[in-house]
Amino acid sequence: MKKIALLFAFVSLICLSFKSNAQITVPGTTDVIQAGGRIGVNERVYSSNRQYFLTYQDDSNLCLYKVGMSQALWSSGSVHSAPMYALFDQYMNIIIYAAGGEIWRTNGGAQAAIPPGPGGPYFYWVVQNDGNFVVYYNIPGFPADSKSTNTAGGVVTKHNHQIR
Repeated sequence: MKKIALLFAFVSLICLSFKSNAQITVPGTTDVIQAGGRIGVNERVYSSNRQYFLTYQDDSNLCLYKVGMSQALWSSGSVHSAPMYALFDQYMNIIIYAAGGEIWRTNGGAQAAIPPGPGGPYFYWVVQNDGNFVVYYNIPGFPADSKSTNTAGGVVTKHNHQIR
């Protein structure tokens, strides 16, 4: 009986260690990442239909997958032996960190940090139900726009390592 209790405690501890720490701050969603959010090693952010997910792998590669497929639809192409986390910063960049510092980043385009507005954040990242990973932004004084991995429909992108 004691062995069973110890086994149960060990399995529970393992399950808790895989809990996501990604800062997903839009109530009722699992698919949105706000500025300042991060994804740790082997954490996943799923589309709301749970058919696609973004993950930061243990080789330091940030990848977008369709559930059940082994080939990534999109990847950052960053490989390092000591991964730490992927950060979604307030300049609309995705920055990947490994031991020793930054190893990869997008060019988000913001010249200065963009604080949240009175109605909420001006930009956010979404793992969409169509398999596209998109940053949407609506900054006062600029037209609303987006950049994405170009993976809508669950197709492997021709623009790996970029978000356009």
